[in-house]
Amino acid sequence: MAKSEMYGQSHLIEQTIQSVRKSLVFFFGTLLFSFFGQVHAFTLSENVEISGGLTFVTQRANKILDGSRRQDQNTRGDLVLMFTPTARHSFLAHLRMSHGNGIDAGSNSSVNAVVPGDEHDFDKPVLLQGFYRFASDNNFDLTLGQMDPYAFFDANRYADDETSTFMNLAFIHNPLLDIGGDLNPGTYGGTPGAHMHKNFKLNDHSISLSVGVFGSGYGADLKGSVKNRVTLLQVEWGHSEETDKRGHYRLYYWDRNKGTDIDGVTEMPRAAGVGISLDQSVTEHIGVFSRYGKSLDNLTEEGIDNALTIGLSISGAPWGRGDDQLGLALGKVNMYVDNDEDLSEIFYRVNVSEYLSVTPSSQRIEFSNGSSVEVFSLRLSLAF
Repeated sequence: MAKSEMYGQSHLIEQTIQSVRKSLVFFFGTLLFSFFGQVHAFTLSENVEISGGLTFVTQRANKILDGSRRQDQNTRGDLVLMFTPTARHSFLAHLRMSHGNGIDAGSNSSVNAVVPGDEHDFDKPVLLQGFYRFASDNNFDLTLGQMDPYAFFDANRYADDETSTFMNLAFIHNPLLDIGGDLNPGTYGGTPGAHMHKNFKLNDHSISLSVGVFGSGYGADLKGSVKNRVTLLQVEWGHSEETDKRGHYRLYYWDRNKGTDIDGVTEMPRAAGVGISLDQSVTEHIGVFSRYGKSLDNLTEEGIDNALTIGLSISGAPWGRGDDQLGLALGKVNMYVDNDEDLSEIFYRVNVSEYLSVTPSSQRIEFSNGSSVEVFSLRLSLAF
């Protein structure tokens, strides 16, 4: 074996050991915090809820654009503390820590949405969210503070959680908002802002209206001018959760002002667009989903013109595995400049227990120049 190959393998083993070591430290720390938090909640208050999780991902990519093969291991830990002193008032703090940034397959979208940040962004716990929420008796709520905009907009029942469903970021959020950068919620994905939501009940249906104003680019990191912001408007129509054919249909619009990017130097042009996110139960065990986005600006240099993703979710109940999930998705990302991508992914999540799941998945990305990338993943998720 050549010295370079031996060094590469030993370096990969060393990286893996360091990654697992950091993850275990964080995981046992969160468990300890959770234990004392539950004791505190039990003895002092019944309004404290602590949750969290740890996700391990190992990936291998074949047919990388330069002809090589790559593999990588990544981890992420999350810890969420919710304090609800009264029915109308609540406070949330969400810490995140991760190691690595996944494989760079040469595509616009990240093939590992679990750790989409840069290599050292989350080496130490970061406050991803920290906000206050007021909820009135007439189905109106107001949220102020540091938050993840995707927690309020562009939701999807079957494709909205990278720790349990799809790995490709294009299937987790609307491609224009996320991989296209129109939202650009700063270095860590959390951004200061305000969100207002009003829900109307209509027999077996509901209509909700949402308005959000968040920092974008440099403004998301509490730097620069308040002009560094993005505004989102959303209308959502949905079936009652008690019906057999549950479904939700969301139409939203976004408008990002001209501003400064997160490096504090690069200028961000105005970006606007419209999007649709829908999920619909077809039978008791089968559901379909889709997202579509269309740009209303003209960022011809690097921007996405439009994108469409569709998919299918099947529970494992027909073969006696009701908590398992099979997911399939297809996507098309059309750029202003000729660099289009066709995406596909299939995964099967095995729920080992209430707290542990294992998910193998396979992705394929085909580029407009005829080249392609294949990525195989194995994800282990622990939750409490």
